[in-house]
Amino acid sequence: MTNQPETTMVAIDGSDALAFVIIRPGATKGSVSIEAAAKGLSKPAAAHVLHHVATQWNEETEIPMETAAHVLWQDQLGGWPPSTFATKLLSLWTSADTENAERLAVAFPGYAAAIALVRSGQQGIEQLRAIAGDS
Repeated sequence: MTNQPETTMVAIDGSDALAFVIIRPGATKGSVSIEAAAKGLSKPAAAHVLHHVATQWNEETEIPMETAAHVLWQDQLGGWPPSTFATKLLSLWTSADTENAERLAVAFPGYAAAIALVRSGQQGIEQLRAIAGDS
């Protein structure tokens, strides 16, 4: 752990916060102390939000070649046909609302990253084509 100045007081206006999490260094080396509370938000809903944040903070997801090709094929942008399962998964994804699309993204992060590239525009499509080896 680096030597950082010790903070003695922090003031945060959380009067309109639905939930909070504070993570501090723990009493023993390598441990943490967590303080958390939720008001106006159920524990399962708060856990869902925290999971979503953790997913966004996660390192960049690697997109396998076949996943890139499947997503390109689905959007008629190149690639090659996916398996029956992947075809149904991608079809389901296109009709999913935001909450269910987020659930699919947790279960299939490579597909989520590939879909995000396609939706980002031409540069993302070109990046996905490069991953798929499809020029």
